[in-house]
Amino acid sequence: MQYVAKSGGSEEPVDSLAELDSWLERLTSGAIGEFWLVQRKGTMQGIERWVYRLLGLATDVTGSAVHILSDQGKAAIVFLDQDYNEYRVRNHEAATEGTVLFNTDEGDAEGVAAGECVPIGQAVEAVRYFFKRGRRPSWLQYRKVS
Repeated sequence: MQYVAKSGGSEEPVDSLAELDSWLERLTSGAIGEFWLVQRKGTMQGIERWVYRLLGLATDVTGSAVHILSDQGKAAIVFLDQDYNEYRVRNHEAATEGTVLFNTDEGDAEGVAAGECVPIGQAVEAVRYFFKRGRRPSWLQYRKVS
């Protein structure tokens, strides 16, 4: 399975765990605050590809993805499945009240419920699991958002 890493307007294929670890190191060090890892399953073929290109739409076929916002040792993780269902990681050990603000690549601040923030190390392990197995980790707790 092919993966693509995205952050700060940059997009690169990720073919090995070593390449992924390079991205994750930048995430944990604070060099980047927003990160996507997307499964790429190929491109559309035939008439469908032609119609999408005519309309100016992307012709890449993507699978599941993981999105992370991080800052000061905390992270918010969202997994998207093939049907674009959103699964937010829950942290029952964290405070349930309040909001944590994360800066996005667009320079905006995104508020995330404190109960949906985990330590950055846990986020890194979740992304590594996703890369190795192609699915979200079963050892995390989730809240499904439609």
